[in-house]
Amino acid sequence: MYSALALKNDIDGNILMPLALEIEKTVFENAGGINDEYKKHIATLNFNLRDLKNPELNERVISKSLPISKLCVMSSTELASETKKKQLEDMKKESLFKSQGASAAAAETDAFRCGKCKQRKTTYYQKQIRSADEPMTTFVTCVNCDHRWKFS
Repeated sequence: MYSALALKNDIDGNILMPLALEIEKTVFENAGGINDEYKKHIATLNFNLRDLKNPELNERVISKSLPISKLCVMSSTELASETKKKQLEDMKKESLFKSQGASAAAAETDAFRCGKCKQRKTTYYQKQIRSADEPMTTFVTCVNCDHRWKFS
């Protein structure tokens, strides 16, 4: 922890050493000893405190504006820099958009009459759901009452 805090700054070791010891002690107590949880959290803290693209975290710890007790329970996402958080949020939005997939393009027409409300304002799309030698199936939705039906 000491080397992570001391990286790229010239602050006296007498200030950094007690902080490093307090961080390790707090993580040790939170994890209930040296176990996988302890090792994982120490590695996460070490990585994020050493991150040259996240100098704010290091500064906040050293200036004590971020309490050690809070630092030691933060997730890797919470420890990340603001630019990294924005990057992660953008990636999340993009993957959500991609996972929704393409929807069938629907055209609006008055060629079909709704059997429920008798209106002619409908949208439809066609899809090949049977074998290639069968006609395409037409899916129709009434714009007025949202009644749906299909026919081939």
